[in-house]
Amino acid sequence: EKVGRSVIFLSTDQVHHMGAKIYLDRQQFEKAEKILSKAISANPNNFLTKFTLATTYHRTQKISDAIKAYEEVLKINPEHAFSYKNLAIIYLNDIKDNDKALINFRKSIAFAPEQEEAANMVVIIKRLSEIKKTN
Repeated sequence: EKVGRSVIFLSTDQVHHMGAKIYLDRQQFEKAEKILSKAISANPNNFLTKFTLATTYHRTQKISDAIKAYEEVLKINPEHAFSYKNLAIIYLNDIKDNDKALINFRKSIAFAPEQEEAANMVVIIKRLSEIKKTN
């Protein structure tokens, strides 16, 4: 009986992205950033790799880099709800810009109302809206 074999071909950016995930699991963020940057050089339109880089910047408190990276993700995929959510969190907690946080939370829910954090975001939106009314 003959056993079939499959070959999986991965692009350069996919290989780099997979390697970066290993470093992220080990919390070796600088190494992950370098590999993710190589993956983006190989394929600048891979929004998943850019999103992974953005979250890496966010996790390491490189806030301005995270904002830029999330905005790049949204240029490629303008309906990526999780980029909006993460931008909202940055604007709320790090930048202290409630207006931008509110805009991004609303966009996140609009594009993914079923997401796990939606109920929490609705509460935050209500609170931010009330604060805005009193100011």
